[in-house]
Amino acid sequence: MAWIIATCCLSTPQESAFDMHTNDFVSILTHSIPISKIRRSTSYESIHQKLYGSSLSQSTDHVIEMGWIPPLYYTALKCRVPHIRFQAIRLLERSPHREGVWAATTAVAIARRVMQMEDSESYGKLCKDAAFPWEALPAEEECVRPPLDEHCIVHDVQIVLPDEPMGKVAIRCKRMKSSEGWEFLESVYDVRSASWSEETEAAYADCQSDNVK
Repeated sequence: MAWIIATCCLSTPQESAFDMHTNDFVSILTHSIPISKIRRSTSYESIHQKLYGSSLSQSTDHVIEMGWIPPLYYTALKCRVPHIRFQAIRLLERSPHREGVWAATTAVAIARRVMQMEDSESYGKLCKDAAFPWEALPAEEECVRPPLDEHCIVHDVQIVLPDEPMGKVAIRCKRMKSSEGWEFLESVYDVRSASWSEETEAAYADCQSDNVK
């Protein structure tokens, strides 16, 4: 993930720069899948039960620092290959824990929303695929970026975190509107109801909030 960030920040500011890193995003999945399998194993479950007195399914509020959430979240946000980004989302869903300020459940909700905003067709098809193989790497023919309209791509995704655990989370981003310049959007996620509001236009000044994480 660090390599992708470093190379892209030094190159073109366009989101298309991430299209050159498909193999790097696949590498993140390659390292994440075995970790997920280990974490879901019977032996790991037994150790977790002894250490924390609860099962993994009951440990969504337990804070651990294993570096699992950030790379998968970044992959889901920046990789525009549908199978890769959706698999990153599915892997995050399998470990609903916290890492510092990172909450996997919130990261999943945000990643799903961004993918839906950019590529609703692919997102809809993958959501209906009940047999989506989270434990297998995408086939070569599945590692192809669809011809997304540049006006669908969101830029500068910023997250405004709530002051309380069950507060509302906001996504603020911008999207190119042909010759009209940038369109600034905001969508709010209600943690309690697990639902999103419709996107609304947001003023540029609002997108520079000090609470953005």
